[in-house]
Amino acid sequence: MSTPATTAARTRTSARIVVILAVFATLIVTASADAQPTAFGIKAGLSISNQDYDYEEGGPIDVERESRTGLALSFFAEFPITPILSLQPELAYVQRGSKLFVSRVPETGPPAVETGELDDRIDYLVIPLHLRVRLPGATYRPYALLGPRLDFKINDRSESASVLAGDLETINYGLSLGLGLEYGAGPIGAVFTELGYQFDFSKTVDTELLDVSSQSFLFLIGYTF
Repeated sequence: MSTPATTAARTRTSARIVVILAVFATLIVTASADAQPTAFGIKAGLSISNQDYDYEEGGPIDVERESRTGLALSFFAEFPITPILSLQPELAYVQRGSKLFVSRVPETGPPAVETGELDDRIDYLVIPLHLRVRLPGATYRPYALLGPRLDFKINDRSESASVLAGDLETINYGLSLGLGLEYGAGPIGAVFTELGYQFDFSKTVDTELLDVSSQSFLFLIGYTF
């Protein structure tokens, strides 16, 4: 049963999401009205993520969680603003979560302590809106990305936290950062490598007993055309 505090927290979260959606829509409409996309691209790679479990007083003892490696795939378009500045909306699929190693005694057989791994995987549809700064160059062009992000949970495969499935937030929001290097020019397009970092302003779980926050590093390669 939801308490007044939990209800108020969810109301504040919903209000923030509405504001962020309005900002997203305004920026996209403005970019579409003033410019046409100069490039489209795809990038794929690995997501290395972790979760911080913060129990309130009286909750279970905190445990150390290990990072989890998953997949990341993204499609994007680029709308120029100035020769070095552009707006880059994206649509991405990212696997996040963490791992937990536990010790247990088997129910049958000789007494012995076994170590097992619990895999907490959560899949998201991620919508970042990046401001892209690209340094000029004939062949090699470094760039940086910065912008807000919305995450929509599309799948939950948490092994150690299945009891929390009903409390996992469906929508999260946060910030995305990235550094990359493009190589190539002309009609054949360009290849690039990119290092990204995503962290949340909202909580994956936000209850009276437990708060869960997450962050991810992305290692990507891609192609623009």
